[in-house]
Amino acid sequence: MKLQDIFSSNEISDSEADKIIYARDASAFEGTCTGVVWPTQKEQVQQLVMYCRRTAHTLTVRGAGTSTYGGAVPMDAMVVDMSKMKKILDMGSDWVKVQAGVVLSDLNRFLRRKNKIFPLQPLEYSVCTIGGMIATNTSGLNSYYGRMEDWVLELEVIDGAGRTYTTSSATMKDFI
Repeated sequence: MKLQDIFSSNEISDSEADKIIYARDASAFEGTCTGVVWPTQKEQVQQLVMYCRRTAHTLTVRGAGTSTYGGAVPMDAMVVDMSKMKKILDMGSDWVKVQAGVVLSDLNRFLRRKNKIFPLQPLEYSVCTIGGMIATNTSGLNSYYGRMEDWVLELEVIDGAGRTYTTSSATMKDFI
């Protein structure tokens, strides 16, 4: 199986321009990007992980790239840009289920129509993604409300072998 079997032509790039752009995030660090993919569904992420296991490629997952700590800088890796996985999937009275690429300001626009709000607000709230907030365990400007780990009830995880499982409570802390 090739990457072109997993991703359509507009979901994959190995152009020099994209490799230069994705070689850094908002930090001062620069790495080496071998290509970029934009998954739209979790099955693509699973297949990508399995492809990379077979071919010894490494991956760097990226939300909006707002990390000032270098968290989205690839080190000779393919960048997995989660920005196209931006669906709000479901909502209950005190919870909302979203994909990793949902932008916080878009989520809050949606929640305000229901007279609700997600209280954590990092400085980059207008562009940061929920997945990136989880990955960095952000607290934001309103640290009174705690850290991201205090607000996540459950995570659906695709591990390094391509297996998908749902985690909550104590084991969830291993991913946040």
